[in-house]
Amino acid sequence: MAISLLTLNVRSVKDQVRRVGTLSFLAAQNHDVCFLQECGIPYAQSYSQLERQWTHGPSFWSRGNDCKSSGVTILIKGRHFTTDRVTEQVNSRVLVVGGSCSGEPVRLINVYAPPEKNERLEMFRVLRMQLVTSRTILMGGDFNCTVELDGRTGSDSAGMDVTSRLLVEMTGEASLWDVVGKRGGLNAPFTLEELHLAATTSKRGKTHGSDGLPVELYVELWDLIGPDLLDLYGEVVGKGSMPQSLREGMIPLLYKQKGEKEDLKNWRPISLLNVDYKLLAKAMANRLKKVIEKIVHPDQTCGIPGRQIVDSLALVRDTIEYVKS
Repeated sequence: MAISLLTLNVRSVKDQVRRVGTLSFLAAQNHDVCFLQECGIPYAQSYSQLERQWTHGPSFWSRGNDCKSSGVTILIKGRHFTTDRVTEQVNSRVLVVGGSCSGEPVRLINVYAPPEKNERLEMFRVLRMQLVTSRTILMGGDFNCTVELDGRTGSDSAGMDVTSRLLVEMTGEASLWDVVGKRGGLNAPFTLEELHLAATTSKRGKTHGSDGLPVELYVELWDLIGPDLLDLYGEVVGKGSMPQSLREGMIPLLYKQKGEKEDLKNWRPISLLNVDYKLLAKAMANRLKKVIEKIVHPDQTCGIPGRQIVDSLALVRDTIEYVKS
């Protein structure tokens, strides 16, 4: 199951014109589920009027009377989602929608945490109970605290506080991935262990790139080279660009061992890349393997751990039989 999620603090959609504009903007975005926070919608027994304004699928609205800016909303695009339970918690700052998406049980959790630390702490303690489930959890929102010291700040502190540590702890217990930030996600800083694994599991005896350094050299001198590679890759991720040595390669021609050597068609090109680039790519691939099954659609069977190409053959066979029947 692959679901694209968008989360947005809208800073009130109480005004009709602002709400229509916001919903139109969201309808044009490429997402399956949208979490809105700080909606500022007045409390009501029924939100049917608001639900009719979102014409692209089911929507769920929440509003409490404790704060004029509170209230959260979950918008779903398409009709592939069915609902079995909707729960509002902590003065309508947490909206939990249970159901199934394309037949798989899911729990959607939209959070708008209070800026005050003690209130936020109490909310997270309540929220923790919602993370105990066998369903697939999709949680997002405005948590009003940071989960790592990466330059971002919470609302009342430049560093992590008790609510930050609790949020890290309980999301870790639920095996949730932070797909936006760096903690525990695909964008987390590399570790020496990850890079060493990439080096030691690389094939030996392969032709080196333009710098002439084989992988065997990296493995043999890892204690010397490893820390420098870690710093280099951290800079690459931070700047979003690679140095020249990681971007260059050689393209020699290899004889196919058949036909006349004077005939160009009997030769094939091959790209020779430097090992420092290969190790970075392998470390990223190793990390992606942990979540790729949840990201790539089940119909894609080749190259996904735990899947086999024969699954596609069985699907084609079953499809043909279904069409014939």
